[in-house]
Amino acid sequence: MAHAKLEWLEKLKKNHAGNAQVEIRRKKGEEAAEQKKALARLELLQKLQASVESNEGDLSGLSYLEINALVENMQNFPGLAESLNPEEYAVREKLYKAAFFDRNLQAGLQAQYAASQAKQATVQTDLLNKLNIAVGNKPSGSAAKGSNAAMNTALLGGAAALMKLNQISQDTADISEEISDLSEGFGGF
Repeated sequence: MAHAKLEWLEKLKKNHAGNAQVEIRRKKGEEAAEQKKALARLELLQKLQASVESNEGDLSGLSYLEINALVENMQNFPGLAESLNPEEYAVREKLYKAAFFDRNLQAGLQAQYAASQAKQATVQTDLLNKLNIAVGNKPSGSAAKGSNAAMNTALLGGAAALMKLNQISQDTADISEEISDLSEGFGGF
């Protein structure tokens, strides 16, 4: 019986040691893959930097994909800076500065942002107008475009928000009462 237990313990130790070796190999494989990925990323960034430098800082000579990569780096670099190795940091910093200080790129990004804001405002206005019509207000064509319609729509949106807050408050009070009633059944906890 004791001999069988010892054999079993030895098998368990060997199995555990084998599992540990497999885990070590797995981790080494993951580290190697991560290093390969980081090296490939650094090479792409260096190619982008060479492309920027070959155009003497004129970003209009870059391809669409290069400009997208440059903008992505500009947006992500500040959040990544602390986690980068020194070589990648240096390359990304140069690319960040090139994009950040390029007036044409900044003007393009600002125009793109303004267009997205205008689109969002249009969607919000359309939604509020549909909500206004849904509750029974039917503004005429010219009145819908005037300031009274906009003010009415804003007031309607505010009223809807207040109604929702009131409903949440009532629901919370109801739940509080139910919990209070339940706790009395458990000795007043």
